[in-house]
Parts: sequence; structure tokens; C-alpha cells
Amino acid sequence: PMSKIARLADRLPLILFVSVVVFFGLYLAGVAAMRYVVESQLHPALPKGTHIGEIHLNPFRGSIEVRRFYLRNDGVPRIRVDRLIGDVDMLQIFRGALVVERLELQDAYVRVDRRKDGSFDLGLPEFGGEPAEQDEGPPPDLGLQAVRVEGLRIDYRDGDMQSRLLVKRLEVGEYSLRAQRQEIPISFEIDWDNQTVSSALSLTLEGQAWRATGSLQTDLLDLERAQRLARLEPQVLGQFGITAELD
Repeated sequence: PMSKIARLADRLPLILFVSVVVFFGLYLAGVAAMRYVVESQLHPALPKGTHIGEIHLNPFRGSIEVRRFYLRNDGVPRIRVDRLIGDVDMLQIFRGALVVERLELQDAYVRVDRRKDGSFDLGLPEFGGEPAEQDEGPPPDLGLQAVRVEGLRIDYRDGDMQSRLLVKRLEVGEYSLRAQRQEIPISFEIDWDNQTVSSALSLTLEGQAWRATGSLQTDLLDLERAQRLARLEPQVLGQFGITAELD
């Protein structure tokens, strides 16, 4: 027995070395496979004018980081993302669930054009038309644990009207697509045409019903402009601000 232990001790450095080589080989193979899927399958499927600067993948941790993504149409910037980070719970995938532990968006720009028919154009395939038929089966097992957005600029255009929205900070807590009842914490601070709107809410979802509690504060907002942006004939003129507790 002692001789076997001695032989095992002699071989231990070799075993450790081989284990490390195999581990890093699997890691690099996983990274290469995921990069191949993103670059050869996903990237060509995106609209023409799409550019992805860097992609960092870690298949063992279930993390992906995309830097300097942008989309241009006819030379006009439509979507730009400086940094997008996503972390997925890999253990949940084996039980058929997709749980995103963290999703962060930093320093981004989106141009939204509203068409005459009321639909929206982001330089992507059209949306905002007739809703797709709903599958009567259960919804997919999808969950988000934490979402954070910082520095998202939205350039909204509707004919001659233009509005700019800056999302300084948006944080959304845990959400599940299958949960029948859940409370989702939401807080944000945005600038709408240089006027600040901030809130800290708890959004309760139960079936098709929802209820929000928390606080909401705004600077003075232009009522006429808000109605015209919503394509409504102005019925009320002037400015108003809100400082309220919602219950």
C-alpha cells in the first residue's frame, strides 16, 4: 500500500498538469464555439450596417460582454451600445430554465422614428403592428434577477417633432415570466427634454392585473408638447409637476 501511495505521489504533478491542460482546453474550446456561433450565425443575421467591436465570453460562468455595438442605416446612427453585460445561471439551463442573473447596459443610443401608421422604426425589422398569435401553452421558464441601465439616450422623432430622453439610471429587480404573483422593485431617473423625472416603485403583478406603489417626482412638464408627442389634439395647456406618493 505504501508503494502505491508513493507511486501516486510521484504521478500527482503529472495528473495535476494534465487536469489543468484539459480544463483550459475545454474552456478555450467553449469560448471558440460560442464566438463562432456569434460571429458566423448571429452577426450575419443582423441588419446590414451592424458592427460589433469586441465580444468576451466565459461559458463556464455563463457570462458575455459586448463592447462597441452599433447599427447604421444609410450612414445614419440608429443604435449604439458601448457596453452590454449578461450573466446566466448555467445550472438552471440543465433544468430547462433561462435565468439571467445580471443584465447591464451602459452608455447607449437609440433613434426611434414613428411612422405615419403609428408603428416604430429603429432600423430593425418592423414592430408595433398586429400582435402575433399567442401560444396557449405555458410561457417559457425565463427569469431576470437584476437589470441596470446607465446613460441610455433615446432620440424620438415623429415628423417635424423631436424629443430627447436620457435614462440616467434604471434598476429593475427580480422578474419571472411564469410567476402568477410577484413584486418587482423599479427605480429610475430620467431627463425628458431637460426636465427630470424620478421614481422608486414596487410593481405588483398578479395575473393580468397590476398595481404600483412608491414615489414619483417630476420637474415642470409641458402639457401641450406631451399631448402632441402622443399624437393627441391638445386639450390642456400649460405646465405641471408631480410630487406624489403612489398607493
